[in-house]
Amino acid sequence: MKTFLVLCSCLFFSSAVQSQILNIDKTDTSAYDRHSKINLLLNSGLEIDKQRTTLYDASNAVETLWQDYKELFILAGSYRFTYNGPADILNAGYIHLRYRHGYKNKLQPEPFIQYQWDSESGIIHRLLAGANLRYNLLKGNSFDFNAGLGLMFESEKWNYVAVDSLKIPAGASTITTR
Repeated sequence: MKTFLVLCSCLFFSSAVQSQILNIDKTDTSAYDRHSKINLLLNSGLEIDKQRTTLYDASNAVETLWQDYKELFILAGSYRFTYNGPADILNAGYIHLRYRHGYKNKLQPEPFIQYQWDSESGIIHRLLAGANLRYNLLKGNSFDFNAGLGLMFESEKWNYVAVDSLKIPAGASTITTR
């Protein structure tokens, strides 16, 4: 009955809650290991297509996990670009670092920092920093399910690259939000 009430409360209040997924974890359901270990995942792709001009489209991603007994550091990054001759169609990416102490416990603190950009939509840079408290709801042999709650600081700097020139206010320059 308690689980049903919690589920109903979450569904009822979910319309008033705003959240975002910053990054998704690789599942690690094995026991703590006293030896340090590092996992590295690289993913890269390139497509070249000859049209009127040559179109280059590439995506690159890296994720590094460093586990030292009950400490876990995660460094993830991604860069994606698309060039069509001299035109830059897409140029976006991020780098993300987080730390989890006691990452297999029911409750886990998780501070993080992230930097990202998307020059073609106008984001010169975006900086996120914060801390979450994760709660392990379910843990199986090959899966785990977590929920978290946290605080986040966000600072962004924008330009008007993606805005129609007729809609830009006179004397406008870059926009910074905090």
